[in-house]
Amino acid sequence: MSIRTNIMVFRAVVLSTLLYACETWTLYRRDIKRLESFQQRKLRQPLNTRWELRLSNNEILKRARLPSVEALHPATPSPLGMSYGWTPPDCLESCSTENLKKE
Repeated sequence: MSIRTNIMVFRAVVLSTLLYACETWTLYRRDIKRLESFQQRKLRQPLNTRWELRLSNNEILKRARLPSVEALHPATPSPLGMSYGWTPPDCLESCSTENLKKE
């Protein structure tokens, strides 16, 4: 099979199975990292990339013309309005519990 056909099969079979009912999941950063590492391992095989080439994950996604797993997962809002159960570093001070108690 051609590379394009392999990527289409990957998207239709693997990604749809991997992300089945993902809108009900509560994903944390570590879960996203695991899903993305699985995606990267499985994408590198049909693209025939060797580790010696040291291609970045973004380069692999560009070559496959696919978004990352994080972009495919619908954001599940948490009570603080953040998604995936993590807080961006620049929001730590403004989202502290003291500020939430004042509101």
